[in-house]
Amino acid sequence: MLACGGCATAVPIVAGAAGSTPVVGQYLVQGEADSFWIARYDDVVQATLRAGETLSLEVDHKEVGEDHAELHFSDDQDQEIVLIIERRTETVTRVHFDAGSQEFVGFARLLARQIIQELKDADAFLVNWSDINPSIPK
Repeated sequence: MLACGGCATAVPIVAGAAGSTPVVGQYLVQGEADSFWIARYDDVVQATLRAGETLSLEVDHKEVGEDHAELHFSDDQDQEIVLIIERRTETVTRVHFDAGSQEFVGFARLLARQIIQELKDADAFLVNWSDINPSIPK
């Protein structure tokens, strides 16, 4: 998710399972990033909850509204990741990741990749970017 390691420009997530997914991430400041997903808000919220469960994260706080969700996850060492999920349009969802510190960014990336996998498994992405670049495997 924070693929640019300190840059201020948006970069597509292109590694591993994310290669053909319609997600763009942008590093903001120490341990924080924004991302925009071509998937419906409800699908992203549900995929995020499933991803947290898959990674054995504890849900410390869960506030889900019609267009805005705030989820706080923690690991067994009480390190917290906060996600703010917002409906931007019917087909675009923003996810703000706050890993708390630069040292925990890797875990936030892992969570982002698991969310991507959950959305792919649910066939919830609304477009497939592998059609844009035929060299990216489907």
